[in-house]
Amino acid sequence: MARNRVIPSLPELLAAISRRAAALPPPDLPDDTPDRFPVAVKAETRAFLKAQADALNTSVAAIGGTILDAVAAESLQLDGGAAAYRHIADRVFWLVREHGISLPAAADHLARIGLDGQALRSSADLERALNSDLIREVAKFFGASREWLAGLTQYPAPTTVRDWASAPARCAAGIALLKKSGATVRVIFIRSERAAFDMTIPDHPNGSERTGFIAVLCREYGHRDEPLRTYELMRGGRWSYDKSRISAKTFINLLDEYRVIMDGYEIPDADWRDLNSAKALPVSVLPRRACHYMPEDYARETENPGKEVEEWLEIKETPSYKRERRLFEQLIKGNLGDEF
Repeated sequence: MARNRVIPSLPELLAAISRRAAALPPPDLPDDTPDRFPVAVKAETRAFLKAQADALNTSVAAIGGTILDAVAAESLQLDGGAAAYRHIADRVFWLVREHGISLPAAADHLARIGLDGQALRSSADLERALNSDLIREVAKFFGASREWLAGLTQYPAPTTVRDWASAPARCAAGIALLKKSGATVRVIFIRSERAAFDMTIPDHPNGSERTGFIAVLCREYGHRDEPLRTYELMRGGRWSYDKSRISAKTFINLLDEYRVIMDGYEIPDADWRDLNSAKALPVSVLPRRACHYMPEDYARETENPGKEVEEWLEIKETPSYKRERRLFEQLIKGNLGDEF
């Protein structure tokens, strides 16, 4: 009796190929010339590829090859995700996909920082177009680490970030001045699903999942078809740590005074740990749904919707808050722009 043939799924097939390849010695490759082979696709897939190719003035084969190269790189690398991309161009294309925009839209958005849209026709074109200055600008634009984009580190999140904790007035003024210049900005406070902003919880060095939070600067860029949101990590803190909480409330109050929009999100514990340890970018873990709480409620003078009002009234009377408030007003009037 004939056996029923079990057809493996694509992930199973790729995993089997990966296991077999790992057991073999590395092949001798005479050069970097890409292989060519015919690929059968559905009519709608070809229409999609042709639209992308026409927009970028390149061929359907080049677009298809770029997509296949990236899919294979993501599937076959054990680390997966952002760590799987070995080449700079692959990492740029990964950032584009994570931000949910097409290559033509990405070309338009990246033109803001001086990257020629034609560079996105293929991985080879992009790597030829990138230099150290553009690598830095692309990383900054997408809120990623320049070292990661250059292939020097494993994780994509930057380690040097805006520090609202030690300089709440300067950080708030920098964001307010971005808004004043016409940029569409908002500040997002992210915490774990298990966390609670509660000043009565005792502080603990390992308690970040209970009271920890990370601030993120979100910028919105308009586009005729595909607007873009980018996310810049800022410093994290712990609500249970008095100094951190007081700085956060000062920072929130100054932003609220300048009518900067703020949102509060809760994410799964595993995503929180990846974000908190710089293994993930905000764009990869933020939910695509409404926010869960309003950060400005913690820096208001009345109940409903104010929270922890008594502490906030005490903070407002301290010399440190008054000093930060004066500095914020001076920075706004001085329009120090590029310093931030």
